[in-house]
Amino acid sequence: MKFKRLSIGTLGLLVVSGLAWSCSSKSDDCAANLKCAAYDGGAAGSSGAASASGMSGGSGTSGKGGGSGTSGTTGGSGSSGEGGTDPTAGSGGVAPPTCDGSLSPDADGCVISDEYGLFVSPTGDDGTADGTQAHPYATVTNALTNISKLKHVYVCAGDAPYSEPGTLEIPDRVSIYGGFTCDNGDWNYDASVPAYLKVASPIGALITGTKVGVMIQDLRIDAANAPEDGSGASSFGMMISGSTGIVLKRVEIHAGKGGKGKAGVDGASGVDGLPSTDAQNGVAGTCTNPPTVQDGPHAVPRQCESEGGNGGAARVATTYASSQDGGSGYLVSPSNGGKGGDVAAQSATRGQDGMQGSRGDIGLAAPVLGVFSATGYSVASGGSGNAGKPGQGGGGGGASLGTASCIGATGGAGGMGGCGGDPGIGGMGGGASVALLSWQSTVSIDACKLVANTGGAGGDGGKGHIGGAGQIGGVGGPRDQAAIVGKGGNGGDGGTGGSGGNGAGGTGGPSIAVVFDGTAPTQLSPSVLVFAPVASAAGKGGTLGQPSDYGPDGFKGLTQDIYPKPLATP
Repeated sequence: MKFKRLSIGTLGLLVVSGLAWSCSSKSDDCAANLKCAAYDGGAAGSSGAASASGMSGGSGTSGKGGGSGTSGTTGGSGSSGEGGTDPTAGSGGVAPPTCDGSLSPDADGCVISDEYGLFVSPTGDDGTADGTQAHPYATVTNALTNISKLKHVYVCAGDAPYSEPGTLEIPDRVSIYGGFTCDNGDWNYDASVPAYLKVASPIGALITGTKVGVMIQDLRIDAANAPEDGSGASSFGMMISGSTGIVLKRVEIHAGKGGKGKAGVDGASGVDGLPSTDAQNGVAGTCTNPPTVQDGPHAVPRQCESEGGNGGAARVATTYASSQDGGSGYLVSPSNGGKGGDVAAQSATRGQDGMQGSRGDIGLAAPVLGVFSATGYSVASGGSGNAGKPGQGGGGGGASLGTASCIGATGGAGGMGGCGGDPGIGGMGGGASVALLSWQSTVSIDACKLVANTGGAGGDGGKGHIGGAGQIGGVGGPRDQAAIVGKGGNGGDGGTGGSGGNGAGGTGGPSIAVVFDGTAPTQLSPSVLVFAPVASAAGKGGTLGQPSDYGPDGFKGLTQDIYPKPLATP
């Protein structure tokens, strides 16, 4: 009978087809059952030497362990021939074959022993057991913690899955075999009953930096769902990085669901401009002991890059001067200040209102897919919007024209503009669900089933918020009592702050059976690759304002069997 041998040697992982060692020369049944008894005897002894006149003696009875043969009996037709006097010793039995401890249990049952492996059973005990057949562990996690190099882990299938407390960290030179029954402590290999491990972590198993190899056979591993905490966490059934000689045979790997990305936060409403006070009002013109020059009032001190213009200065003069003009709002060009008066007894010009601040840009659209790496998946999040621009400060009012003996009224200061609205924050991308991640590794899969779950939904983008309100300008100084000089111009009102830009929605997490970088995994025989039938939802962009102002939506999650290209076939 021929078996496929799976051997993890010191120079690499070899897959060799050849004859399995049997336990005796006539043990076809035991070899087939992988349960040979101990070798207990040699071949029959050779016949003793015949007498000169007699027929040759009959064969000696079988000698245990190669003892001397019994002397031959007298020949039936010979005359009084004596038995052989110098019988040749019976030949000894052939020595039992040496057990190759690196073979798999379906290649040679001799490795199903305490010498070559640790045992895990549903009735095991992680507290007091030592991993022997008689005292198995209760979890594969504990077996891996206590394993030495070139050791097997044998896992008995139970009615319920094993509850593994965390990610299975599988070291180099280790083989894990499910497919065991262990009724009444009798361990038998049966590939039709794979063991089932449910891992409490969203990363089911981790293999890193192997130089020789790892063999996993007849086992199912289910990773937990990623946490639904809005972080866009991912779930990987198995992650392999920087490793060589990894063989998965009749292994079923299930990833959990990817976590949802959190929604972006809405922007806070923009801050209103600071209101004008009496200090921003102009001074009345007068003909009673007037000063030569009266400076116009100063605007409220700058906030969020908005400030009104100062009021125009008044003079005792009969001709217009540019100093009568109201000042311009901060960074407003051309000036929005009111023009000073140039005709006696007429009012000066009001300052112009500041313009509304421009709307902040919307966030950049999320990419179609995030970025995979040896350590997992970075989500595809939507961009955040930009803050709205502040409203312009109002221009200062102009001062009225004086006379040769009277001073004109000063203009009022311009009002402050509102601050720009805060932006909406982009939605976070959803987490991935990937059954097998192979990163810069050599991996062979043989009759496996790799199942990805649904990726996490992308988070919605936050809404931007309206900008703050602008404030009215100061009042221009009143005319004198005799109306010899005119009124000063009022300060212009500050503009409203621009609304913050909307955030973009996040992209849904991908559902992919196999993701690799570097060498593509090799299929030794066809495997089943499963991904979610429905793509994860895309996050919606923020929706402040008109539809043309909305943030861009994310993309639905990618769903496919292999990323980025097909598996290589031998």
